Amino acid sequence: MYTGLNIGCGDKTDPFVGNRVSIGKYVTRHTCFPETDLEEVIWHTLDIDPNMGPSYAADCRDLKEIIGDSEYDLIVADNILEHLAFVEVVPTLHEWLRVLCTPGVLVVLVPDLEWAMLQWLFVDRKFAFSGDTILDYQQEGPTDPYRDIHGQKHMDFVFGAQQDKFDFHKSGFTKGFLDSVVKYVVSRVPHARENRVTKLPLEGTLMAVLEKVRG
Repeated sequence: MYTGLNIGCGDKTDPFVGNRVSIGKYVTRHTCFPETDLEEVIWHTLDIDPNMGPSYAADCRDLKEIIGDSEYDLIVADNILEHLAFVEVVPTLHEWLRVLCTPGVLVVLVPDLEWAMLQWLFVDRKFAFSGDTILDYQQEGPTDPYRDIHGQKHMDFVFGAQQDKFDFHKSGFTKGFLDSVVKYVVSRVPHARENRVTKLPLEGTLMAVLEKVRG
């Protein structure tokens, strides 16, 4: 059996469900994680919102009071880093690597800011701005801006869905910036290395895979 930590779990225990199934397959085929069925992983969950019923209701930036060193074989943080200030990103990745075993795998998923900007500039042509109102091309006169903007994926990627007090974004990532952050972090953590930083274009998501290996 292996232990996994799903950071920012929301209402999901297993992070590799739905459109994340392929990410689980990547972990078992292309990382130091054993080629085994992910069903063998015992998942613990962590979320800042206790209403989600997580194993740990805690702030993901500092886990020292609840989780010791090298406790988890696999850690997944799906759409979490963007909720942190830029100055918190590197220390938080250090903290997640602290609780990761050697060998172990950390998967980080964040919105692709470049994808969101391209959607905003070249796909979303519905809105025109006039003064302090938003005009809908399909209607005459002003329309309700919240009704039309809310729920658009690229807008949510930039600002957060803003459905509760935790759901606001403070930072954003391009592939190049995320790659530079990962390289900086792994250079300062013993046994850590970068496995891959890549775009998942159909999801508008970036994936960073970090490993801790022996030797």
